[in-house]
Amino acid sequence: MMLILKFTILFILNLCSRCGDTGQHKIIRNSINVNCNNRGVLVESSSLCKCLDEFRTIDTNSLIQCNYEMRSLRFAKILSLLGGFLGLDMFYLGYNFKGLFKCFFPVILFLIILRIRMKIENQLISYYFIIVPFLLSFILWIVDFLLISFGSITDSNGINLY
Repeated sequence: MMLILKFTILFILNLCSRCGDTGQHKIIRNSINVNCNNRGVLVESSSLCKCLDEFRTIDTNSLIQCNYEMRSLRFAKILSLLGGFLGLDMFYLGYNFKGLFKCFFPVILFLIILRIRMKIENQLISYYFIIVPFLLSFILWIVDFLLISFGSITDSNGINLY
């Protein structure tokens, strides 16, 4: 009986290894069904999937592997360059609070300073107060762009960008 079970498992493993498809592999190995989720190939020597470049397995105890799509470094750079001033890069990476902060920080600071400006009689000083929030936002934008460009930032789950 045990011999028949071994041959059956070997036969199933052999069938799957010859299918050549990187699709959904379900293999019975020690009574565990492993699913590569159409994003990888099952490694025959273990019950783990070799995920495609842009996918990772977050929960290694899960039967469904390659379940997390990584964020693109190239797309994050483009978003940071074109929409980083509005926080679009941080929204893409999953840092929603930081994205909201980058988006509304200059507006809120501008309104506060505009209120202060109404009380200041010297016009030259008041114009400098208007420039300050946008200068600070520009510095935040440049710092985030450099962090993304050098690959020093991860997404909100701690996974490196691919």
